[in-house]
Amino acid sequence: MSSSMPPSVPCPELGSGWTLQVVPRRTGKQVDRYWYNPEGRRFRSRAEVDRFLNAEKPVKHSVVQGKYDIGQTISKSFQEEGSDSQRYFSGTITAFDEKRRLYKVVYEDHDEEELSEDEMERLVMVKNQNGEKAIIDILRLEFL
Repeated sequence: MSSSMPPSVPCPELGSGWTLQVVPRRTGKQVDRYWYNPEGRRFRSRAEVDRFLNAEKPVKHSVVQGKYDIGQTISKSFQEEGSDSQRYFSGTITAFDEKRRLYKVVYEDHDEEELSEDEMERLVMVKNQNGEKAIIDILRLEFL
């Protein structure tokens, strides 16, 4: 005796290609719900689907109620440990906290910090009239 699985139905509120399958339990009193993404991966709860969807959202390169774009490249100098010399690290703006008006920056060495707009003012990567990238840091202009 073969039992067939109930069919999946489209679940457009999650996006194109997502489906939902409702499977009655043997007792007949309860059902299990399984969500499938377009690649066929199964999710056992809506919370699991939401975590997956939120984690896979690409970083948008658009202004989020702040002066600087999410995805904008910056560079900041840090003093090297045990030395008087400075070293520049590139970073990317990954988030903007509207309530606190702070930008989250993740640097190439995976360190991160939050910066105000005033602090960001001197760190944004710009291009000069020749199209060369330049770093603005305090009163110093250095071409890459």
